Amino acid sequence: MNRFLISILLFWVSLGVEGQGQTQVLPLESVQWDEETANIPSATTGIEGANIFLKHAEQIADPQEKLEYLIEQCWKNRNSQPELALQLGLKAIELADSLRDHYNHVKAHSFTGVAYRLLGDYNNAIELFFRGLHLSRKYNIPQQEGYAYNNIANLYIYIEFYTQALENLQPAMEIAREIGDKEMLSYTFLTMGRVLMHLDRIDEAIESINHALEIRKETGNVPGQAVCYKYLGDIYFNRNDFPLASNNYTLALAKVSKLQDKHLYANILLKQSQIYCQAENFFSAAPLAKQSLDIGREVNSRLLIHDALRVLSKVDIQQGRYVSATQRLNEMNLYADTLFNQQLSEKVLSMEFQLERQKQEAAIDILKKDKEIQDLKFSRQRYLNIGLIVFVLFLTVSGSILLILMRKLNEKNKLLLSQKEELKQTNTAKDRMFMVIGHDLRGPVWNLRALIELLKEEQDTLPNPDMQENFSALSRAVQSVSDLLENLLYWARSQDGKITFKPGPTDIKHLTTKSIEPYKAWAEVKNISIDLQTDMKATMVNADENMIQTVIRNLLSNAIKFSFTKGVITISLTEQENHCRFSIKDMGMGIGQDQIDQILSNETIPSTKGTGNEIGSGIGLGLCRDFVIRHGSEIHVESSPGKGTHFFFDLPLIKRP
Repeated sequence: MNRFLISILLFWVSLGVEGQGQTQVLPLESVQWDEETANIPSATTGIEGANIFLKHAEQIADPQEKLEYLIEQCWKNRNSQPELALQLGLKAIELADSLRDHYNHVKAHSFTGVAYRLLGDYNNAIELFFRGLHLSRKYNIPQQEGYAYNNIANLYIYIEFYTQALENLQPAMEIAREIGDKEMLSYTFLTMGRVLMHLDRIDEAIESINHALEIRKETGNVPGQAVCYKYLGDIYFNRNDFPLASNNYTLALAKVSKLQDKHLYANILLKQSQIYCQAENFFSAAPLAKQSLDIGREVNSRLLIHDALRVLSKVDIQQGRYVSATQRLNEMNLYADTLFNQQLSEKVLSMEFQLERQKQEAAIDILKKDKEIQDLKFSRQRYLNIGLIVFVLFLTVSGSILLILMRKLNEKNKLLLSQKEELKQTNTAKDRMFMVIGHDLRGPVWNLRALIELLKEEQDTLPNPDMQENFSALSRAVQSVSDLLENLLYWARSQDGKITFKPGPTDIKHLTTKSIEPYKAWAEVKNISIDLQTDMKATMVNADENMIQTVIRNLLSNAIKFSFTKGVITISLTEQENHCRFSIKDMGMGIGQDQIDQILSNETIPSTKGTGNEIGSGIGLGLCRDFVIRHGSEIHVESSPGKGTHFFFDLPLIKRP
């Protein structure tokens, strides 16, 4: 009976996690195919890494050699360290401009734009791509003009503007054929295949990718052939044609460089393991998924790690290794939260980019119309000197033109207002979807909690101690998901302004005791004691019970998360004049002044791993800050790294008559 209940529980957990992380077809190419991948140590990332490369560049006496070095390193590091590539690319643009090296000037624009795109800064990326397109036309550099069109099309794929992507691929195709650049032509065919795949024009997508494959066979571009086979495999995989998909993945594995393109190699292995799972050949699926997981950890790819863990957890469940399956599902939960936040941030950035582009286009149109009006005024002044007849004629013509221009301007304004309303409706639909998702997940999570409690009541009868540890791990995982959902729902409602502040008499001591109860099991696992102290006789405060319970829950969760084993968390309620001071103090990791400033301001609070590698969403403390402010108080923080953290705030007491 217990074994049956455990199987049901693992099945429900796998369903809940599986819905959060969907397998994605990642773009594997950028401006040009490059057979080298820079492996820079992690200590040389960001500004520090850029300073090292820039310092080395300064030691190169020849400015032209220095420029070529900067461009080369920018390209090599664009995938592994885009922040570093961005700094090097910006320096290369500046140096190429001073040297009047037009070819490398355009090339630096393309490479730096790719770095911006990989960082999610689509506005700066598209600006550099269009500037590079303009410069390549101005100085007649057709090869870079073709790649500029490809870059713009690739960016439009990221923001789901597939029609615009196709419009930019057409001139790229014409340029590649005109100058006889087969590598550009093959890359353009491949990018077009990706666009057609997104538009569900599958047969055309297959044809386009096969064109790219034939060209790369002709030119001997072996790594490029691997990419083509990979995309063909993805198409057949999505059509559930697993034999054809497996055949193409096998061909891709034979071509891919296992050392120079580890991400592509691991992605193909993962797809093959998923095909074996579909065929219930779990013996063959497991080693491929394990190899993909190892590479994913090596290259720090969250999506690879998440999807590989999902396959391995399915294998474990099928083979009866429930403890291993639970451990993999718990780890997958951590990556699922991060991937969800990342996808949400990318979607918001995409929407912001679209709005910004619309605003820029409208502003450009208005400026053009203003310039035309100014030109007309100048012409009218000139014709005034010719004579009354010409003046009258000119007034008639100019008046008509102005009327037409104003009518067009009004039409543009109406269009802009319509687009603004559509964006507002889109945001409303997004928020509504957010709330529906949260509410739909809440029911299964509460059912899981109830099922876990039922199993824990029988855990003393189980002969296997590992099963008891399994219950504790599942209880913590479900509690973490429950906390995230509650914070997510509160955050979504607060963004819509739908949270009503309803203060009333609240027993703060009773509320604190009730809020501690769900976290005792987690604290016991980490061997942390929770001590509630108060000498107050009257503990009634004027507060919104739901808001304050959310504040206490998040502060206690953070205290446990960042406390070390055998630590002590002290919660105290003390009277301060006419207020009750709620205080929670731990002896954990502590935080620096920069993080304290972020908590006290309206800035986004980044998520930080706990002492047990727990990962949060970064939403909780923001809610705490906002809810305490709604009560006319402020949240205070006292902390320093390694010396624990102390949070406290005041609530008005209700004095008994």
